[in-house]
Amino acid sequence: LVPDELFLGLSQYPLLAMLVMVVVSVPMYICATGSIPIALSLIAKGLTPGVGFVLLMAGPAANFASMIILSKTIGRKSTYIYVGSVVLTAILFGLAIDYLLPREWFMPSVSHLSPHCHHTFGIFESMCSLLLLCLLVYSGIRLHNCKIDHQHNLNTNASNMKQVYIIEGMSCSHCQASVKKAILNLKGVQSVTVDLGSGEAVVEGDVDANTVREAIYEAGFSVKE
Repeated sequence: LVPDELFLGLSQYPLLAMLVMVVVSVPMYICATGSIPIALSLIAKGLTPGVGFVLLMAGPAANFASMIILSKTIGRKSTYIYVGSVVLTAILFGLAIDYLLPREWFMPSVSHLSPHCHHTFGIFESMCSLLLLCLLVYSGIRLHNCKIDHQHNLNTNASNMKQVYIIEGMSCSHCQASVKKAILNLKGVQSVTVDLGSGEAVVEGDVDANTVREAIYEAGFSVKE
């Protein structure tokens, strides 16, 4: 919905564009995975790769949701220092990317439009695609085995304590996986089920509720009381 002319005008002033990007990205809650296509679209509209980097770094690390959680855990003063460090570092590295590195490294398809529409994959690209396919198959097999183990634990360990938590701040499957991993790393946890839609996390095992809440906070999310 934003006209291309707005970004083309800001592209002449990289530092101003980065400051505008900070103002936009801080109130907009986006995780690290979700910010990648947004940054790519902005670069395709005419902004520099450095500005896209500022969005990738400042958006997930310094948004309002993260600031609220950090203020509760490390204090307001430390949170301001953290956010200021993230913003300053993002801008410095963004300027370094724009002035020290060629833009062709980041957006060859935008910087050098090719008249040819046919592209042939080489050996390296084919091997990378094959490796990705193998990783996806392996991940699917592990997920299937985890489901079987989870069902087995439910049947054999019916006496385990079950705790239910409502988690706030999850917006994608990457967030869901981060929460599940953080809880599974706790001693005494037998199994964890995290539902992205409802935000409900079911934890089974002998583990203290406060320990689970602290692990969720450290992962960057909050627990609804």
